[in-house]
Amino acid sequence: MGMFDNLKVEAPLPDPEYQERTFQTKSLECSLSDYTITGEGRLVLREVEWEATPEEEMPYYGTPEWERGGIVRLFGMLREKSARDVILDDFHGDIIFYDTVNAPNGAVFAINFQEGTTAVLEADGTTTPINRVMVYYKARFTDGRLQWIRRITEAESYHEFSGGRW
Repeated sequence: MGMFDNLKVEAPLPDPEYQERTFQTKSLECSLSDYTITGEGRLVLREVEWEATPEEEMPYYGTPEWERGGIVRLFGMLREKSARDVILDDFHGDIIFYDTVNAPNGAVFAINFQEGTTAVLEADGTTTPINRVMVYYKARFTDGRLQWIRRITEAESYHEFSGGRW
């Protein structure tokens, strides 16, 4: 396991029903950054400066969930201080991206590696078991311009996490 980045795709996908989803990728910096492939075929990084959120402004502060402790005390612990979009106009290479399409967009998963099970982690700390259905895509960039997006298999994705350069 490891970190990843988030990717929104405004350029047309081969499967229009997944167009509005936020995908994950390990082809870029793997720093939980947000990227977009624009409708014009450009790769854009949202550069964000973060700051700590005062405890009393965190989403669950003062609720029974907060008093019980646990994961809800992590929600909203950082907030955006400033942000700017940076066009990566010299990116060259492939981006592999994927999502679990039978779960809510942006779902957080709890994975039990010993039992081999996966569940959707709810905001209240409960879990809902799920058999993940995944889609995988590859986007090719040449000199900062999107050339194409294709759907690929899970097996192809394992051999392709090479990423690009800029």
